[in-house]
Amino acid sequence: DTMRRHNLPVPSAFCLTTEVGLRYLTEPGPTIDAIWADVLDRMGWLEEQTARTFGRGPRPLLVSVRSGATQSMPGMMDTILDVGMNDDVERALGEQGSVEFARDTRRRFTGMYRRIVGADADPPDDVHAQLRAAIEA
Repeated sequence: DTMRRHNLPVPSAFCLTTEVGLRYLTEPGPTIDAIWADVLDRMGWLEEQTARTFGRGPRPLLVSVRSGATQSMPGMMDTILDVGMNDDVERALGEQGSVEFARDTRRRFTGMYRRIVGADADPPDDVHAQLRAAIEA
């Protein structure tokens, strides 16, 4: 809010609290289930704020999911960029810009997703499954 008040270009975002993170460490399944409706609500808010749609074109919304801590710890932050990438989004990005850019964006997303989520396979096409896995990671 402070940066926005100073007219700095800050993208719309939302955070899960450290309390949620601590609870997740002891009760992963119940915690993610308890917050999931709120996460989806906030994703709807992001779509409204950006006039883009998560997981589909023609103006797709891609999001970043990153870890944090109550105190900054250099080297301790993992980020997955471009969550929301699937066939439809890749096609829409290719139509807006270039096919090469869209392909490279998907390649980079897939690499980060595999590394941070710990998956051997490609990310699922279901963007909400991608988002959930990224948050859990």
